[in-house]
Amino acid sequence: MLKDILISCFGLIDEVEMRDKLEGISQKSTITTELGAVDNMTKNNIKLMTNCTLNVLNSITRGFVPNWTIENIKSDESGKIYFKDFEQTVISIKSVTDELNNHVVYQVFFDHIKVPFKNKELSVCYNFESRPLASLFDSYFLPLGLTERIIALGAVAEYLQIKLLYSEASLFESKFKAELENIKQKAGNRYFPAWRN
Repeated sequence: MLKDILISCFGLIDEVEMRDKLEGISQKSTITTELGAVDNMTKNNIKLMTNCTLNVLNSITRGFVPNWTIENIKSDESGKIYFKDFEQTVISIKSVTDELNNHVVYQVFFDHIKVPFKNKELSVCYNFESRPLASLFDSYFLPLGLTERIIALGAVAEYLQIKLLYSEASLFESKFKAELENIKQKAGNRYFPAWRN
């Protein structure tokens, strides 16, 4: 979850007070309400680190791993499954299968898919657009061996750069790039994007 990465980030730069305040935050509906009880300086630093973290997450994961998921969802009495009922924003449908994993014929319309079964739970495999993280407690998908620590290294490098701490930023940037290079060697160059070359 985003909060775990942020705690790691502040731990890497020995911001113990900031880390402790983050650990004490409870889940609410948005980041703004979750940070409502902390002082302005802490809030600004957490928001800045959040932006750096999301920038790193989006830059690394964008475009090289398609977001496919399978969701079990029930058709209505007319055989329709509406896109608004899915957990994610649907981009395209890959397949629809029944409980025996048999492929089901379907038609795609602008706001739903139509299947020949009424009131039946089916498995729909679809490509989705990730919704933006709204809470510090939102989860995310880390592909190809990426870890929270690797993301934290990149986020800290950006954070320190913004704070004009260039030598410290360079140190974290080199650690971050080394970790990415390690993953690239394991996953293969064609599956992994370039990062700030």
